[in-house]
Amino acid sequence: PQPPSASLPPFSLQPAPSPMSLILTLDIDVLPPPPPHETLRVVGSTRSLGRWRPDRGLPLRPEPTPERPNRWVAEIAMPMEENPAAAEYKYVLTDGRGGAKWMDGGNRGIEVPDVKVEKGDGVWDRSEEAE
Repeated sequence: PQPPSASLPPFSLQPAPSPMSLILTLDIDVLPPPPPHETLRVVGSTRSLGRWRPDRGLPLRPEPTPERPNRWVAEIAMPMEENPAAAEYKYVLTDGRGGAKWMDGGNRGIEVPDVKVEKGDGVWDRSEEAE
């Protein structure tokens, strides 16, 4: 193979299309289910969770199972720069007219597991090339 031309770099670096994110799945059982005019949302301390503004919270959708007929779910891609381990959230019902009913109890936290990324590109054995 020919070496790359001196005028062209052998590769180029491009910015990532989106920042590294933690994908979270939140689910909760709601008894009784919300009435049709209300929306169940998760709202919290980060931008991706609406910064405690119920109207900006992420809506949950019903995903019942035979074991959990009142299950509601939301997936969130939370950028790592939002520090998911420090994020707090709560569930809220919104009525579309500015009204909100917050779930009782304290704020909830996100448990982020310790992740160690190890990358190995293998071995480039060039011993036979030298002959």
